[in-house]
Amino acid sequence: MPKAMRATNQLFLVCLLSLTAFAGGIPEFTTLPPIEHNVGEETGVQSLALGDLDDDGITDMVVIDADSEEVTVYLGDGDGTFDGGSLVGLADLPSAVAIADLTSPFATGGDIDGIPDVVVVDEIGGLQIFIGRGDGTFDEPDQAFDDLDTVEIAGVAVADFDGNGRDDLALLESFDGVYFLCNDGGTLQGCPTPVVFLDEFSFDLVDIDVGDFDGAGGLDVAAVDFDSGQLYVIHGNGDGTFDEIVEPITIAAEAGVEPRALRVGSIAGEPTDDIVVLSSDTSGDAPTAMLSVFIAGDAPDGFIRTDYPAGEIGSALVLDDFDDDDLLDVVVVGFDEFENLMSSAFMKGAEGGVFGAPVTAGLEPITGGIAIESADLDRSGTPDLVAVISFATEIQALRNGPQPIACAGDCNGNGAVAINELITGVNIALGNTEVGACQAMDGNGNGVVAINELIAAVNRALNGCV
Repeated sequence: MPKAMRATNQLFLVCLLSLTAFAGGIPEFTTLPPIEHNVGEETGVQSLALGDLDDDGITDMVVIDADSEEVTVYLGDGDGTFDGGSLVGLADLPSAVAIADLTSPFATGGDIDGIPDVVVVDEIGGLQIFIGRGDGTFDEPDQAFDDLDTVEIAGVAVADFDGNGRDDLALLESFDGVYFLCNDGGTLQGCPTPVVFLDEFSFDLVDIDVGDFDGAGGLDVAAVDFDSGQLYVIHGNGDGTFDEIVEPITIAAEAGVEPRALRVGSIAGEPTDDIVVLSSDTSGDAPTAMLSVFIAGDAPDGFIRTDYPAGEIGSALVLDDFDDDDLLDVVVVGFDEFENLMSSAFMKGAEGGVFGAPVTAGLEPITGGIAIESADLDRSGTPDLVAVISFATEIQALRNGPQPIACAGDCNGNGAVAINELITGVNIALGNTEVGACQAMDGNGNGVVAINELIAAVNRALNGCV
């Protein structure tokens, strides 16, 4: 075959593979009613957390308000919407929030109890744990963590660092490094390696995540610095100890390229995890967002890097399989009050850990987001989105997929919940009627109707079905 023809065929094959890799459109997102809530302009990517807080199989949400210093829980209704919210307590200058099963006075023998607690860290170096009761309510903290020797905590990550099957914490101190607290059976104390100080040029560490980057048997930690443009990887040994000498990986040496957030996941489909860093580049005539993907490999620093354009501006990102192809995708949100820029984009993941060009269609409701998380809000089997919108006055959820599930309590499927349907639900809860009389009352599909499911139905009767 002539050389020119071989080259043409190779070019055609590359184009065909590229088209195949990124075939198909973005997921079809449906806008849900926004939640009016002031989350505070100074909070970062972890300003909200998603998880099942009342053991009903439905995703709930906890948010912090950096201005009023409130910690609020919104219980999920099972259709992607949330209830009106309830105040958990107050926290001094909260900066990040997470959900974990930590110390609990309700556990037998002082051990963990399997009930999620809410962890709040703050800008003055403090840590508070709101103890979960298992029904979506919480006790305010009665244990002080005053000996952390931290100044300003920017983020918190939850993982089992010492291999005892319990949740531990990694606290990201903005000007210093990462502090590790291990759970020894219902109480927290410093891990065998209590702190790893990072490079002396780290002045503004902004985000943290956890994964296994080297396959050595322990969980590792990744952190990113806004000012110095560095990525730091702390290798764990699985017993609560960590390598204390950390060589930074340069995201950007030039001024104006500022890492904002990172997420960890198995992008290339390997047993080890990879790292995605989102940066905003203000060095040119117009700001742009950049996605730096670090695939765990055999490079000198342990990662193979590829950069991708990610839209106009980047503040936060989330990694998840939004199109059900067993590959991780990216959704980026961004907001820049100085340049008056707002953006959002979906980037489709493909084989080999590569990503397609940013696509904005369908994501307009979360344009201008400053924080974003994903979870299956409506139990459809695909992840949905929850974002904090710019100026921090609204939380917006997007359902992934065109078909909503049945409205809670809508027995006959007519799109509304009537009083007779509520009565049916009460009779099912009391055991007077079989659950088959109204499957829409059984939100988590466990064959019984609990009080929270009746409340969800009442909310739909009062507020209407989505």
